[in-house]
Amino acid sequence: MGCSAEGQVSHLLSSRLSSRPLGWSKEGVTKMARLRAYVANDGKVCDLIKYKQEKQHRMIQDEIKIEVDKEIKRKQKTYTDVWNHQTVAGSTRLVDGMYCLTKKLRGII
Repeated sequence: MGCSAEGQVSHLLSSRLSSRPLGWSKEGVTKMARLRAYVANDGKVCDLIKYKQEKQHRMIQDEIKIEVDKEIKRKQKTYTDVWNHQTVAGSTRLVDGMYCLTKKLRGII
């Protein structure tokens, strides 16, 4: 028994190589061969395009989510660093100052 795979493959690509051959780039050869094989296996081009668009949309959403998470973490770190620095450095002065002010105000009344 023989195999007709070579004949089937050449048939898929033959329309591009017919009497008026069209130019092919290396990338274009691969894409066209895959697309023709997909169609020959009863694939629908519309479904393929829809799938690729959805996949690209999901990838963009994931990239945006990652960037937003990075920005939130950066702002959160900046906020906590500033807050911790101010409370540690100024807590004793703030408490002492409020205590003295409260004591003086009570003395006036």
